[in-house]
Amino acid sequence: MLRTQLYLPKNQYEELKILASGSGKTFATLVREFLEEKIEEKKNRKRDTRKKDVISLLLKSAKKMEEWEEKGGVRDGSIKHDDYLYGKLR
Repeated sequence: MLRTQLYLPKNQYEELKILASGSGKTFATLVREFLEEKIEEKKNRKRDTRKKDVISLLLKSAKKMEEWEEKGGVRDGSIKHDDYLYGKLR
């Protein structure tokens, strides 16, 4: 573990002291646990956002594939797949 110094507003410090004594934990342990919870929340939110982005992309691709099927399919998909997925780049 690394040692660090932290400046807190007086009301936060007092609240943390009360919570620590009420839970039977040290002040430092309580602060570490709160920080760990917040870090995990951020990581999970980031993961969820990535999952939603991937799902959204897959759904858009599936819709385009349905449109292509209605038009008779795509015969040169192995060559022009980028154009079909992302539009003409020119």
